[in-house]
Amino acid sequence: MYGYVYMRVGRDRQLAEDLVSEAFMKALEHFDTFSEKDGSFRAWIFKITKNHLIDYYRSSKSKSVESLEDLGNVLQDKADIEEDAKSGIEKEKLYEALKSLPEEKRELVVMKYLTGYSYKEIAEILGEDENKIRVKTFRTIKELKIKLFELKY
Repeated sequence: MYGYVYMRVGRDRQLAEDLVSEAFMKALEHFDTFSEKDGSFRAWIFKITKNHLIDYYRSSKSKSVESLEDLGNVLQDKADIEEDAKSGIEKEKLYEALKSLPEEKRELVVMKYLTGYSYKEIAEILGEDENKIRVKTFRTIKELKIKLFELKY
């Protein structure tokens, strides 16, 4: 949850920690309402976190600022400075391409590839059919690849 919220609040570590803590407090307060027939626990927690984030933006009248700078953290173990520089450029292009996608498509990419949700969990969270989510994600990745290709040239 932290990674998802962190990206949605523009890499503000303190704010992300606060929002995730508040979301988990809400989950604890309403734990008695959780039922496995409604879906997985992970999906339930995600819905609470996402709704809390929406409430935060409504109350603060702020806009969501997304950054995928942390996407490259996986690559930061490299010792070679040239590779790090190249990685930074690639991250920036990925960020630009993702930023150009509509919110719904961007969220699919974040949920699947950055927070690691399965198609089944994403379908539960979004209230859609799992196969429909697979197709949407496939098409979104295809669109993202085209945008990345265009940004390279």
